[in-house]
Amino acid sequence: MGITTGLYGYEIVLLILGVVLFLVLIFAFLYQILHGKKVSALLAFFVLPIAMIGYPSIHSLQYKDGVLTLEKSTQDLLKNPLDAAARAKVEQEVSDLSKRPAKDPKDATIVAKAQFAVGDESGAAQTLNGVLQKDPNYAEALQLRNKMELVHQLEELATRVTQNPSDQQARMQLQQTVAVANNTPI
Repeated sequence: MGITTGLYGYEIVLLILGVVLFLVLIFAFLYQILHGKKVSALLAFFVLPIAMIGYPSIHSLQYKDGVLTLEKSTQDLLKNPLDAAARAKVEQEVSDLSKRPAKDPKDATIVAKAQFAVGDESGAAQTLNGVLQKDPNYAEALQLRNKMELVHQLEELATRVTQNPSDQQARMQLQQTVAVANNTPI
């Protein structure tokens, strides 16, 4: 987890070029001082590399803060799933964060949890697949994938029981799956 987490490639390039330009200006500044020349002309140029360095850094901080906010908002939504304002807030935050690249599996899993919480199962599955490609043993992602599979099983079993209420085997499977789903963290 570094300063480049959640940054696009062009933002990383901007950050690196800003650092290089800043170092070049420092050397030019020292050269001017050592040779007794005016340094006031160089001072204005320091604004550019500082802006180049600051822009990606600010985006990285916004990304991290956004991930933390999304995690809290998702927890609030899961505590009260009928809260329309909480759902809208999570949907907006997911929309904002899912556009940015997530190199950290934890951050991507938080986004996937939020996507799943608002009902975007295909988006959550896609995000989880990306996480599990990078780290196939990441526990939180595996737990979320298992929870998603349980929900699909519940839907299928509920449909079977609804279509055929006398199917005792489907009823038993449904009860067992509900018990497992209730004990699965996420």
